[in-house]
Amino acid sequence: MEKDTKVLHGYEMKDKVTGASSIPKYQVSTFHQEKILANQEFVYSRFGNPTISSVEKAVASLEDGRYGIAFSSGVAAISSVLLLLSSGDHIIMCNDIYGGTYAIVKDILEKFSIEVSFVDEEDSTAWEKEIRKNTKMIYIETPSNPLLKITDIKKVSEIAKQNNLISICDNTFMTPYFQNPLNLGIDVVIHSATKFLNGHSDVVAGLVVTNNQQLQERIKSQQINLGGILGVEESVKDLDLSYSEIGFSSIRELELLMLMLGENVSDVKIRGLETSESLATHEYKWDYRNPLEAFNVAHKIPMPSFVSKQLLSENRRINKKLVHKEKQENVLISVPVNHGNVWYFKGFSEIAELNSDHLSDHVDGIKLFEAFRQATLASFHLNGMNHEGVVALTNFKIDYIDYVELDQPYFIQAIPACEPDGGAMYCVFNIIQNEKIVTSGFLGAYTFRSKEIYKEKRKK
Repeated sequence: MEKDTKVLHGYEMKDKVTGASSIPKYQVSTFHQEKILANQEFVYSRFGNPTISSVEKAVASLEDGRYGIAFSSGVAAISSVLLLLSSGDHIIMCNDIYGGTYAIVKDILEKFSIEVSFVDEEDSTAWEKEIRKNTKMIYIETPSNPLLKITDIKKVSEIAKQNNLISICDNTFMTPYFQNPLNLGIDVVIHSATKFLNGHSDVVAGLVVTNNQQLQERIKSQQINLGGILGVEESVKDLDLSYSEIGFSSIRELELLMLMLGENVSDVKIRGLETSESLATHEYKWDYRNPLEAFNVAHKIPMPSFVSKQLLSENRRINKKLVHKEKQENVLISVPVNHGNVWYFKGFSEIAELNSDHLSDHVDGIKLFEAFRQATLASFHLNGMNHEGVVALTNFKIDYIDYVELDQPYFIQAIPACEPDGGAMYCVFNIIQNEKIVTSGFLGAYTFRSKEIYKEKRKK
């Protein structure tokens, strides 16, 4: 079931008692017991409530988990998980960690002689080095709060399993929509639902999800004993939010921008995600089938000043093998500069066959199209796209924002997206001149593994 479908239909939505098509608000403390010794699902709301249970099932579904537990706050969820530890145990935590979590560690865990080590979360080798005989748990946040540092979830979960440790991941900033740590081997996922899962600043809540029944029972017992249950009113608001798409036009846009910006993300304190080992872990996937979506945000990507300075003095042209398949000779783009997942080229205007006394706007347009066509093919090659067969251009969109003076320096900002094993692909591009975007567009393509396959396709 796709994520968007899970948001709507990933859990039971019908009230068992009345058949209501949405979950009612059971604003009660006690449920009538027909028989004093009967094994009844709901007895007392601190132990469980149908409205709260719906939220728990919803978040478990979104996280691809079996068990969900809803808490009165994120800190209540974190406390109940950390209190799986006993006196004399040792826990390893990421160095950059939410302040509320740090306070629990310093003000509560250390009182009970629970030892804590903090490690550089971005160093995958640091976690294993810190393991001791009494280590029982590894706790990560990724991206972390507040510095948004990245931990390789899969690597840390493997280390935890190899050493029989409980692995915990605070998934607050990514939400289940964009990251599912359980699928990467984590034992317990925590959310402060107050933040992105709610998004409206009108609910304080925490959520825990796990696939391990024994851990679920222990955490649930902690919750019952400590009383950190989610209120029914807050459950209704959280449930309403789970019907929506968790907010996501803005988060989806952020995802695309993060993917395209690469190192530029450091300008807004989102550090180097594109070079981190955990890029795949965080599952940022550009939807190669939807160039319009990327096109709509590409104009927000700034061209770093150091790139333009470097390209201004770059007069070497790119290897023609990267931009031509036939016996063409004209190369209209420079050797590129890469910044993050974006390729930058300086454009040249000389095309031998078109040099004449009537260099019209039409000819200039041909030059410009040829320049970003070459940038598209080059960026596919440079991104490791193997198109040793034939690349056929399939669709094209361009917006002329201002006139491009081809006799003046201009730059092509190319952002390729493609399947690594071939097939459909496209490149979103911006033409930049005098420090502003003057033309934007995208160029779609399809790669065929041989000329024979390409010719056969064209016949159809």
